[in-house]
Amino acid sequence: MHYVCYYSTCNFPTKVSFLSCGRNRVSRTSFFRSDAIADSALDNRKTIQGALGYLRVAQQPEGGWVGSWGICFTYATMFALESFSLVGETYSDSKTVQRACEFLISKQRSDGGWGESYKSCEQSAYIEHQDTQVVQTCWAVMALMHAQYPYAEPLERAAKMVMGRQLPVGLSSQQHHYETDWNCVRMARGRKKR
Repeated sequence: MHYVCYYSTCNFPTKVSFLSCGRNRVSRTSFFRSDAIADSALDNRKTIQGALGYLRVAQQPEGGWVGSWGICFTYATMFALESFSLVGETYSDSKTVQRACEFLISKQRSDGGWGESYKSCEQSAYIEHQDTQVVQTCWAVMALMHAQYPYAEPLERAAKMVMGRQLPVGLSSQQHHYETDWNCVRMARGRKKR
């Protein structure tokens, strides 16, 4: 299924199969569902099911998704698991979600974090970065939290790693502070809900 998205490097709509476009379709439609208007509700359900169908087909054999921006698998898997969570599919009842969680857990490092290289985008295969990345760790944790991953230990190890990288002013020691801080705030807010 293709969704018309504005790609960041061009000024015209183009038909693409970007995973985050499907996620946007699911999230926007989920938030604006209305059973009061029968035709609209039916259209919304069809849209959501079409996007979820695309996500199921696009899932890679090892359990993750290839992203088109961000750092590939970690980023795309976060958005896919958010989409499934919006319709109530979680680790406890979805094989797709379980496979995705196991994929992410298999990439967690001994220090509790995640680190994926930009080369993953070039090769459409998960390539480890030489260093653990705070932003990607936050993405992975948010994905696991969206999935309602039932085991706390990997999430706690990740949170400890992120907190260990924090400077006294609250920022991380890595570049892209705005992105890191935004993700860490989202991670912390989501953790409180558990």
